Amino acid sequence: MNRRRFFLFCLAGTLSPCLLALQPASLFAQGAPRTAQARQPTARARRPVGQPLRVKPPTPEVRKILQDWEYASGKFKKLQGEHHRWEYDFVFNLERRTKGNFWFESPDKGRMDIEPWTDTKKPRTRGKNGKPLPGGKPFKVQPGKEEQWVSNGKEIIMVDAAKKTIEVFPIPKEIQGQGITESPLPFLFGMKAKKAEVRYDLSAGPHNNPAGGRIHLIAFPRLAKDAQNWSRAEVMLDAKTFYPQAIKLIDPAGTTESVYQFSGVRQPGFFAKQFGGNPFVIKRAGFKRIVHQAPKARGVAPNGQPKMPRLIGQHWKTTKAILEKAGYQVKLKQGAPAPQQKDVYRIYRQSPQPGTPLKKGMSIVLTLYNKSTRAAAKPAAGRTR
Repeated sequence: MNRRRFFLFCLAGTLSPCLLALQPASLFAQGAPRTAQARQPTARARRPVGQPLRVKPPTPEVRKILQDWEYASGKFKKLQGEHHRWEYDFVFNLERRTKGNFWFESPDKGRMDIEPWTDTKKPRTRGKNGKPLPGGKPFKVQPGKEEQWVSNGKEIIMVDAAKKTIEVFPIPKEIQGQGITESPLPFLFGMKAKKAEVRYDLSAGPHNNPAGGRIHLIAFPRLAKDAQNWSRAEVMLDAKTFYPQAIKLIDPAGTTESVYQFSGVRQPGFFAKQFGGNPFVIKRAGFKRIVHQAPKARGVAPNGQPKMPRLIGQHWKTTKAILEKAGYQVKLKQGAPAPQQKDVYRIYRQSPQPGTPLKKGMSIVLTLYNKSTRAAAKPAAGRTR
């Protein structure tokens, strides 16, 4: 995963339109690519009669963990801690290591300082499949680069020490204050249990042992915006405090694995002591400041009335939850067999059509790809359970 993109999303998740604000078109502007599989079938295609569709919810064990996590993380007003990162490149067999500190202030401020790090830990000797690397040689270890990332609620700031630049990305006013937990990576700070169920396919990992002090969750993204940044995530939490212990991310191509380990996580009154009250103000003498233009909200008519977004390729569960929360009635129809496993339960036809002005209470009909023998016979790579 591209680190620039990762931290932009991790710290604020707001450079692209936020999911849970309605203006619907902006919700789905970052949707699934318009591949041949996601296009609407022609009128000549035969389709079965529409039927309601249901997806299995998380297990009671996972649901309870999410509810407890939501309750505990709701108490986090400020957090501070240290982190170490190991980034594995399976194409070039490189292992990059960095360390640093992070700070968080609810609901939408965060900071992560990163510096090169080379410890005495032996390099990795096995690839992503667990098999020894060709020739038996270990990964080549390299220190990462010095970076700094800040979200102050109104803008995202990236500091590149090597280039001596400070890049500033303003956050659109209509989505300011929506919180870091609405980003594609809310695992550091928790999120609402119901939102987590809608957004991720969650299960307990093999090391899950709440009674023993550790929670282990495995997450697969349901939302295309998440899936374009990572394909699988594993989260380790302290079962008592629900502070993060570790996060592992696999990029969409399966060629990069990033492991973050957290320590010293706490909630002291540290801001005034270390930063004079505000750790989210960045001042670096001699650095060039580059201010980018804020992205504009899309999908809204001149009179402020939202327009129907293009929903083709989106997963039904996330889409339905967002539209219903915004005051629309959603009807699901089970349609044609999915051409590929990844298209199962994704939308391929919608009514009304994209661009149609929307009114509260309006009925929206979504037709979904159904399971097929062909799709079921070829499970998606990396989605084995």
